Amino acid sequence: MKEYTWLFLSQYTQEQHNNDNYLIIGIVIILIGLLAFKFPKFFGVLTTISGSWMYKDSTPSDEYISFIKILGVLGILVGIIFILDYFFA
Repeated sequence: MKEYTWLFLSQYTQEQHNNDNYLIIGIVIILIGLLAFKFPKFFGVLTTISGSWMYKDSTPSDEYISFIKILGVLGILVGIIFILDYFFA
């Protein structure tokens, strides 16, 4: 059993495993970034739900919505970097 496990692991190296993860993580980050950029009020509502028990009638401000859009763009850029690392590593 030990030899069979070693044979299996030697054919699937750690480098290939990490590259596959980079592609998947990059796609997920890009999707979250696109959602944050396209629907920033949804993400604003999610954050106010978690902290709304402290305030009455809490709504996200315009500055916070803009901040979420900026984070969405940064997420898209980070996802692109992950995908480029997958293809060019």
